[in-house]
Amino acid sequence: MECPLVFSEEIASLIPNAYLTNFEESGHNPFRRGRRYLIALLKRQQNDKKSSYKI
Repeated sequence: MECPLVFSEEIASLIPNAYLTNFEESGHNPFRRGRRYLIALLKRQQNDKKSSYKI
């Protein structure tokens, strides 16, 4: 989100099952400075979504 962190936190708190991650000192490019962390976060999110589906 391109807004102050406090507003992003409020937005995330209003969305069911949402979580907000702050990449310190990465600006708008978390994939450059925190690449490994971003990939791990995306994989975790993907796994969480798979495990929440009931078949």
